[in-house]
Amino acid sequence: MAVKKVTDLRPLDGGGEPPDMEQRLRHLEQEVHTIRETMATRQDLAGEAGSLRTELYKALNAQTWKIIGLMGVMTGLFTVIVKWL
Repeated sequence: MAVKKVTDLRPLDGGGEPPDMEQRLRHLEQEVHTIRETMATRQDLAGEAGSLRTELYKALNAQTWKIIGLMGVMTGLFTVIVKWL
């Protein structure tokens, strides 16, 4: 396969830099600054992960006790039904 050396990198449509490039660059820099101000850090994410983990464990614990209670009620009902029927 032959390697073709490119010497002319101008666009084929006669383009070039648009006349409002400085304005576009300023706008882009402002947007990047806004993104960096609102971006979460590793410390922020670590704190959120800890609180989410705590909430998850609390919810699982509550659900486990509900299931255990329901199993107790069902066992009691089954015992009564078997004994009286």
